[in-house]
Amino acid sequence: MSPEAVALGLLSAVRATPLALVSGFLLTRTPARLVAAYLLGGLAISLPVGIGAVLVLGATANTSESGVGRDVVDVVLGVAALVYAVGYATGRSGRASDAGPGRFAALTERLRTPTVPLAAAAGVATNLPGLYYLAALVAILETQPGPADAVAQVVVYNLLRFALPAAALALVVLRPAQAERITEAVRAFGVRHRRTLIVAALTVVGVYLVVRGVVGLGSAA
Repeated sequence: MSPEAVALGLLSAVRATPLALVSGFLLTRTPARLVAAYLLGGLAISLPVGIGAVLVLGATANTSESGVGRDVVDVVLGVAALVYAVGYATGRSGRASDAGPGRFAALTERLRTPTVPLAAAAGVATNLPGLYYLAALVAILETQPGPADAVAQVVVYNLLRFALPAAALALVVLRPAQAERITEAVRAFGVRHRRTLIVAALTVVGVYLVVRGVVGLGSAA
């Protein structure tokens, strides 16, 4: 398993919007059904995209051209992460995301009276692959996996990516009295330290990807 993909999966797990939505679902009369629908909706978009990407791109994983291509992708993603980190730290970007699910205004309004289909739709809308996901796929392909190994790595990454909603579902089933309190504590911590966590994570990931891409391009040259 790619250690980079594991790290990116853990970073992806701490996302304000999913935590805010899950916390809201826990306040309803049917929290288990809503959290489960949200989790399944997210996995329904996240897993097929990742599995499809590694299977298609993995077919050419051993060619020198693909290696150079992945190095270029590393540099591009790394620079994008660093640019966004600077923008987020200075307040020039990321302001809309500070409101959490407010970015999805229409969906959020409808989720004031959530139903299972709406929770599933929210899972899809808020879990589309982003920067960390793309970087994780590149890291997985760097291990030159076979088809079965590639799929397994994508599954592990997604298990980490959805660890907190899954943990909330387990809590609401096994310890319903504590589920809301624990999830809200995690969400509140993420809100309080959101800017610091995002800037630090993006900086670490950005520097790592740029360095790895530049080293790879240097070796190829």
